[in-house]
Amino acid sequence: MQPQSDRRILREMYDGLRYTFSTGPLRAILFNAALWNLGGNIVASLLVLLVLRTIGESEVWLGLLLAAASLGGAVGGVTANALGERFGSGPLWRWSMVPGVLGYASLLILTPGWGMTWGIIGMFVMGASVAWNIVVGSSFRQRVCPPGMMGRLGAASRTVSWGMLALASLIAGILAETVGIRDGILIGVVIACGAPLVALLGPLRRVRRLEDLSEAPVPADTADRLGASENA
Repeated sequence: MQPQSDRRILREMYDGLRYTFSTGPLRAILFNAALWNLGGNIVASLLVLLVLRTIGESEVWLGLLLAAASLGGAVGGVTANALGERFGSGPLWRWSMVPGVLGYASLLILTPGWGMTWGIIGMFVMGASVAWNIVVGSSFRQRVCPPGMMGRLGAASRTVSWGMLALASLIAGILAETVGIRDGILIGVVIACGAPLVALLGPLRRVRRLEDLSEAPVPADTADRLGASENA
């Protein structure tokens, strides 16, 4: 028999997924993250092979590319709030992944020597874009999600979006073996394009300030379980 604690965890994960998929804005944020993690991690998984095997460059250039992405993420995290105030959190979230896709696409034009510079710029832009998207999206989830659902929502979101990372690594290996490294990266970039499309065409396409949206309602049966657990 399955332990009571395990059944409860599975039930809470189900509640989180149901709540996410029943709410348009939260569903859009989840699909945005999942598509980006799938396509982006295909690219990231093939980056080492691209630099060391296909282009034939040294580990130094690989380190510079990875450092540029990390530095971009730090800059993006620091500037996210200011940009959200200046342009609106809605537009910032919707457009943040566009330069991110272009940043990954820059890897397709890398050439030995100083031709690697395009990748350094692109990876910096990609890192900043991801940070803007994560900061704004996470803040929005915290605002619209009732406190009792926060843990369930976080678990559901990470199960889907982070699950894409493992799937992406497997797909990247298959693509490298079947179509080649550059074509595999191109496929990853194309998949990652789905992330900004979900944001730009989805239910949040006209919202300027995500923080002004009202709290998303919880399904009645889930609300009953929340109340029961709080009173237990």
